[in-house]
Order: sequence, then C-alpha cells, then structure tokens
Amino acid sequence: MKPVLGLIGCGYMGQEYAKALRYLGLSFDTVYSRNPERATQFKSLFDARRVANSIRDLLESSRISHVIIAVSDESTFDVYLEALTYPKAFLVEKPLGLTLEESLQLQKTATANNADASVALNRRGFSSVREALRLLASFEDTPRFIGVVDQEAPAWIKPHDRVTGQWHFANSIHLVDLISLFGRGDPAVHQGSCFVSADGGVRSARIQFDSGDIANYVALWNRPGPWSLLVSTKNLYLELCPIEGLRYRSGQSRDWRSFIADSEDHDFKPGLVAQLRSWLNINGQVLERTPPTISETIRSVRLLSSLYSGG
Repeated sequence: MKPVLGLIGCGYMGQEYAKALRYLGLSFDTVYSRNPERATQFKSLFDARRVANSIRDLLESSRISHVIIAVSDESTFDVYLEALTYPKAFLVEKPLGLTLEESLQLQKTATANNADASVALNRRGFSSVREALRLLASFEDTPRFIGVVDQEAPAWIKPHDRVTGQWHFANSIHLVDLISLFGRGDPAVHQGSCFVSADGGVRSARIQFDSGDIANYVALWNRPGPWSLLVSTKNLYLELCPIEGLRYRSGQSRDWRSFIADSEDHDFKPGLVAQLRSWLNINGQVLERTPPTISETIRSVRLLSSLYSGG
C-alpha cells in the first residue's frame, strides 16, 4: 500500500525531501508551514494536494500515514512534542532535542502514544558509509579502532543563542552517531580520557565499547578542519574524509582502493534517497538501523552527553 505523506516545515530540508520523493515516484499529500505563503508556494512547486491550517490539522487527517518533520533547530522540541502524541510513522530531523532530558522526554512521549518515530541521521544512508559497513562485515571479526574528527563552527554562523550554545546536540550528533554505528556493543567514555584545550577549541575523549572496540573522538571548535572517520581492524583500514568519500587498504597491500559514491548521493542531498527508501520500505530495500529509531538515537545522544560533560 502506497504511503500517504505529510510534511511539517517547508524550508530547505522540506524541499530536499520533496525532490528525493519525486525521484522515488512519490509526493507529499499535505504540507504545513508556520509561513502560509511558503506552504502555498511549496504546494505549487511540488504538487502537494493541500496546505494544512495547523500541525493539528495535518496530524488529525486519517489519510496521512507517514509524516516528515523538518523544522528549524530551535523549533524541533516543541513541534516534536506535539506531533508524537499521534500514532503515525514519523521521520524527524535532528536534533531530537537540545539536551539529553529533552530527547528522553520525546522518547517517552512517542512510546506512550504508539508513535513510530525515526530520526533522520542521514549520514547512515551515505553510500560510502554503507560500503564501509559492508567491507567490515566481510572481514574476520576483530576489534575495531574508530577515529572521528568533528569540526564545528557555530561562532562563524550566527551569534550565540540557545541553539549555538547547545551546538554539540544540534550538529555534533552526526559524528557521534557514526561512532555508535561502527562501534559494537555498549559504549562508555573512558574516565580520565577527556581533554579540553584552554581556549575550548579542541576537545577529545576515548570511548570503550564492551565488545572490545575503541573509539577516539576529537572535536575542533571554531577552527578549520574536515569531518572525517577512520576504522582500523587487523586486516582492513578504512578512511572517509570527507564522510561522502571512501578509500581503503586491506591485508598487506600498500595500494589504496577508492569507492565511487552512488549517483544518488550526487544528484540529491547525500544519504537522503537511501534513507527514505529504507524508511518507507520501497521495494523491500530496508537498510539495517537506517534511519535509526528514537530508542537507538538515544544511545548516541547519551554518548554525546557524556563526551561533553567529561564522561
């Protein structure tokens, strides 16, 4: 049965979802924006059936089976708290909350109301990330060393406000979630491993998984640097820098092998098509743990909270 889709938030990300859905042969049935003119323009541009008068108006429609929420970071918590009282399937943009407490409250709300909610951590859908996981699964099961470099520059974007003050929840969640994805078992920040430079520009910590995997997290704040990920096992070395790219060495070879990203990651926002295809179960192409449920996302949020509270 074809899903009937609603959208809350008709800005940049809403438009990116509409483009990816059109490619998949789908479109939004009903859309809502707090800016009525923007919603009307969106309806015309992407062939939506109608514009809802309110979030409640959209969510109370029995037609709608799946809802994507793509609102601004400062609005996510309030909008999600209202939406997750409805027993529908949701795909919500990050951040789930700007604190661990907010995220846990949203999880509780979704569970109490039978809302089937997933979080749009789209790096999981990158073809480079999917290929890296495939390569790791094809080699023997040995401990993994995972290295992540996170670069954040909220001071370059806008003046300090609640969102920039909690930017690690607003944006670092992407990189910390990759640690959760590649590390096996339950993670814990190693006591005494946390370091913060005097100017706050460099932060690092070691994470130990109960499987034996180890991760090293380095964050560069308001200074240049790429988002990057490396994974090393006994017979495989993977490097994703930037995350959209992948090169690797295996065995005793000194030769690099490069992975060519899927064209869908070039033609659309990377990871978005694969994420939607999996969430909507299109042609049975469901990716394991992509997009993650709220419960799995909480695992990453807890880790993030520990990293930024000194373990």
